[in-house]
Amino acid sequence: MKKVLASGALAITAAFTLTVTAVPPASAAVDHCRDTATCDNKYPDETTNGNGYLCSDGAYTPAGAQRVVFNGLLELRYGPHCGVNWARFTPYSSDGEYYLWVQRESDGFNTYGNQFFGWQGDHFSRQVFSPVSRARACIMRKNATDWGQQECTAWI
Repeated sequence: MKKVLASGALAITAAFTLTVTAVPPASAAVDHCRDTATCDNKYPDETTNGNGYLCSDGAYTPAGAQRVVFNGLLELRYGPHCGVNWARFTPYSSDGEYYLWVQRESDGFNTYGNQFFGWQGDHFSRQVFSPVSRARACIMRKNATDWGQQECTAWI
C-alpha cells in the first residue's frame, strides 16, 4: 500500500512539474496595446489587447480603403481588437523598391516606414492607434536614385 501511495504521489508531482514548466516566462509575452503610447509604431502581430487577442486578429480592410498603385494593391487594415490601423502592400511583380507607412489624421502622426524590394507576398507597416480618428495607408516607389510620387488610400 505504501508503494502505491508513493508511486501516485510521484506521478502527481511529475505531472504538476510538467504543467508548470510548460508555461512560457513573462519575458516572452508580447506588448499590450491600449493607447497611442503603447500601440503606435508597433507591429500588429506583436501586440495584444491584453485579453489574449493579437491586434492583427480579426483584421479587415474597410470598404474604400484599398487601391491599385505602383503595380500592386495598397490597403489600410483595421484591427478591431486593439483599435489600430496599418498598411499592407501586395506587389503584383518583383520589380521596384518601396517605402510603406500609415498616417493618423487627427495629429498627422506617421509610423516609421518599412522599406523593401517588391518581391511577391504581402508587406506590412507598423500600426497607429486610431479607434476614432481616421487613418490612411501610404507608399512611395523609388525611381532610379530618388523617391517618386507618394500614393495613399482614402482617409477612413
